[in-house]
Amino acid sequence: MICVDLSASCGHCKEMDIKMDTPACPQCKAEFKYIAFRNIRENMPKIHKLSESSPHLTVVDFDDFKRLSGALKAEKFLK
Repeated sequence: MICVDLSASCGHCKEMDIKMDTPACPQCKAEFKYIAFRNIRENMPKIHKLSESSPHLTVVDFDDFKRLSGALKAEKFLK
């Protein structure tokens, strides 16, 4: 799940306007285990609240997520 200021999107199928407390994507049914915020500094209160209300989610760095997903796409393309 990738969060912006007011909404979130699925990292798998790119479905938009997903609530942050949703356990799975309504479109592709992917289970949300990780969450990335585009702007960590502005969303720190949300991160603290989310860690209390949804302890099953792991917060990851958005730049790391973007880099790794790009590497996986390149690997899949080159096979």
